[in-house]
Amino acid sequence: MNLSSLNPFCSLRREDSRQFAVIGLGRFGRAVCSSLHSLGYEVLGVDVNKKNVCQVANEHLATHTLQLDSTDPTALKEAGIFELHTVIVAIGNFLEESVITTLNLKEGGGSVCRCQGVL
Repeated sequence: MNLSSLNPFCSLRREDSRQFAVIGLGRFGRAVCSSLHSLGYEVLGVDVNKKNVCQVANEHLATHTLQLDSTDPTALKEAGIFELHTVIVAIGNFLEESVITTLNLKEGGGSVCRCQGVL
């Protein structure tokens, strides 16, 4: 599947803008998306679960949403996630997926914040 056409930030990339991706759209990830989006930042919400992605999109908690498997480095690259200012990994219940995602992002050269929190 070619995700490069889904890269929502290609045309928005500017030096003065901060763009964030939040990977994992459970309770904590949704709260992070909502906070960043309400502050006026461009936020891409990402989750493997279609229900979580649709919920964030329907509640307008992020600028863009995308369903993909973050343990697949090719999917991350094609979606343009490596190009964003900061990526927050908010995968809380699946430790292996969280670690693999974080390693994929670090190998891609990104600025990663791996968070686990309870709200």
